[in-house]
Amino acid sequence: VLTGCSDHSNRTPFHDPLMHRTNPPVESDLSRVIRYVRADNAGRYGEQEWAPVRVNTNNLTHLRLTMAERLGQNCDAGQITLCVRAGRYAHLSPLLVDLPMGNNPIHIVVLNHGTPGD
Repeated sequence: VLTGCSDHSNRTPFHDPLMHRTNPPVESDLSRVIRYVRADNAGRYGEQEWAPVRVNTNNLTHLRLTMAERLGQNCDAGQITLCVRAGRYAHLSPLLVDLPMGNNPIHIVVLNHGTPGD
């Protein structure tokens, strides 16, 4: 007799070690490699210009400060927009919230405020 529901008893339950912790996450849980590139004022960037940086936080403010520091003295953390690129040909999405927990690599394009690329 079919009841419309499938039997899930033989499936392995999903286990996320960060969701069931009894202790705060350690650095290795938060550490991830970010690949970043700074776009020009038109929003263009070269595929060969990506650079890696290791960060130990998922906090957006800390990430913005880290990116400004890496980009040098001509970069003000309050004057840049960080965008996530999901895939080589994906549209850019502004990063508005903290990064998710985990250490998956992320690709970030840095845009300057007040430019056509922004």
